[in-house]
Amino acid sequence: MMERMNSEAPLQRTVFPTRKLVVGCLLPVLLLGSVVVWLAFHFQRAVRTPVSRLPASTRDARHEDYVGSQACASCHASQVNEHAQSGHARTFYRTDDGQFDAQVDGQQFEDPERGVTFHYHAGPGGLSVSLPERFPDDAFPLHFGLGSGQHAITFMTLVPGTDGRAVGIEHRVSLFGEDHEPGLTPSHRGQAVTQEVEHFGRVRSPELLDRCLGCHTTTYRREGLKLTELQPHVGCESCHGPARRHVEQMQHGTIGDTLGLTAISWTATEQIQRCGECHRRPDMLESPLQPDNLKLVRYAPVGILQTACYRKSEGRLSCTTCHDPHRPVSRDAQHYETRCLSCHSAEPDQQVSCKVSSQKGCIACHMPQVEVHPGMSMSDHWIRVRGADGLMSKGK
Repeated sequence: MMERMNSEAPLQRTVFPTRKLVVGCLLPVLLLGSVVVWLAFHFQRAVRTPVSRLPASTRDARHEDYVGSQACASCHASQVNEHAQSGHARTFYRTDDGQFDAQVDGQQFEDPERGVTFHYHAGPGGLSVSLPERFPDDAFPLHFGLGSGQHAITFMTLVPGTDGRAVGIEHRVSLFGEDHEPGLTPSHRGQAVTQEVEHFGRVRSPELLDRCLGCHTTTYRREGLKLTELQPHVGCESCHGPARRHVEQMQHGTIGDTLGLTAISWTATEQIQRCGECHRRPDMLESPLQPDNLKLVRYAPVGILQTACYRKSEGRLSCTTCHDPHRPVSRDAQHYETRCLSCHSAEPDQQVSCKVSSQKGCIACHMPQVEVHPGMSMSDHWIRVRGADGLMSKGK
């Protein structure tokens, strides 16, 4: 079955255009694309993107310069130990480690749109899924699980593309919530099947595959269908940059201005954009930047950048105003309301206080939980006054 699904012809039709099509269309597409990109860039700079420059991505560093979060523990034990309990510390899994065997092996899921049933199996080589109605004698491997499990986990499989590079097959079924309830993966609803492999999921280009893997690991090298030099999960060096030079400086007492790190501090806007590399920035959006667009609730940095709280904070409001990146996300509403009241209280020298409830209820009113997909709810970070519908108001 893998031979049939990895055949070049059907994959070529969906992901990689033929050489004639490329030659015939490349020049006009490039010219038109250049104009569109130029206009979009200038429009987004003026309307959608903060003016502060985003620091260089830590993903451009050499793999050998990474040392792993445990190397940081000798001096930063409390931060490393707390981080190990957070969602960032469990964002990438190999299915051959048995992590999901108990939850997945023997389970079935009926596709509500296609009328077929997925059957899941666990074995020494990891997880696999079969569709007896379509492929009676075959199973499709599921190589990796992406996600912390707090909201969802989606499986990914690497298969060869027509140019020899790996493409990703994002599985059509994800596991939602702490109970790992199966459901259709976001964006898979209504997906048409144009080649055999799409019975199991969506084809993701090498570039998009690397973006997915880059956001769920600290570093890796992709060699064919294998990941080498892998440091799974979002670790210390995902944000602070590769730490080998820092460790060496600490060991030898030769401390420079940057402490040997590529990223140690940012302005509020730079910090939001840094988080937005994976949690999305406005310039990454494919859907409308409108307050009633439910998809935007998934992208906290996008919401924060639209709020009056951010715009009027004079550079004080950022992701870490409420979230300590070294600790698990707090589920205590009072924790966040304390942050709100640090600016919005009845004290004369504070910002405008809430006329409805000046001491409590901030989160439930202004940042409610919104179901963005069946089985997955998130806090809306587009902080605003809401109408009776709870979401559609464009409150400032």
